[in-house]
Amino acid sequence: MPVVAEAVVYTFGAEGVLSAIALETGKSLWSVATAERFKVSKNFFGAAGSPLVLDGRVLVNAGGKEAGLAAFDAKTGAVLWTATDDEASYSSPTTATFGGERLALFYTRSGLEIVDPVKGTVKHQFSWRSRSRASVNAAVPLVIGDVIFLSASYGTGAAALRFQPSGLTKLWSSDETLSNHYATAVHRDQVLYGFHGRQEYGQSFRAVDLLTGKVLWSEEGFGAGTVTLASDKLVIVRESGEIVVAEASPRDFRVLARARLLSGTVRAYPALANGVLFVRNEKTLAAFDLRTH
Repeated sequence: MPVVAEAVVYTFGAEGVLSAIALETGKSLWSVATAERFKVSKNFFGAAGSPLVLDGRVLVNAGGKEAGLAAFDAKTGAVLWTATDDEASYSSPTTATFGGERLALFYTRSGLEIVDPVKGTVKHQFSWRSRSRASVNAAVPLVIGDVIFLSASYGTGAAALRFQPSGLTKLWSSDETLSNHYATAVHRDQVLYGFHGRQEYGQSFRAVDLLTGKVLWSEEGFGAGTVTLASDKLVIVRESGEIVVAEASPRDFRVLARARLLSGTVRAYPALANGVLFVRNEKTLAAFDLRTH
């Protein structure tokens, strides 16, 4: 997914090419072929994570033998630092502030890497991956206060970690709670909402207590899709092309509206801006007005 910052669009394509493009003119400002530069082994789905633009730096989960993680100057594309030799996942990096220190979080193929975004120093690590080479880590780490939520499928499962300067403490972990195959869960008021299970086996949609891992409710056989939090509503786009709007409630799964938007298969994340939902399948991009008139 492209990232826009300071009138520049940053993209990280399937072949591992990181590009900066002027938003208004479409002019190419710079590009770096990270796969070639850092000796990246070709993954089944190629490069899939979005870049993270932070304080004049562009951070990517490169996945190379010479750079698992890398940061580039946002204006010139010059390499500022590299770290680890972790293979890349399909998860996008994110950022959080702990104790006044702003850090970058990467969920690589091996697990969680918490990094100083300025120097590239690895502050903390947490191994969390499947033993299967066919597995993927795709969900973005969620940070809620001082708790970090990680989730993956393929027998890996979910884990909630408490961040402390001295290290990470595991609050709970389970493969029977909220194992995200490819869609990142959302959270509201210490409750997680998301998809559990492998896409091809028929996923359930669940609400889970963040601190205990207790399943509060589960809508079985729901199927795969993505979920976006909009205020106190869950905007769920299913692979079938159906939209389901539900309350973000820990009590039960309460559907407020549903409609077929496109024909399946819909796996790409939608975008929601000013009440307009942009959604696409393999051939069509469409926009739908979700505002109440």
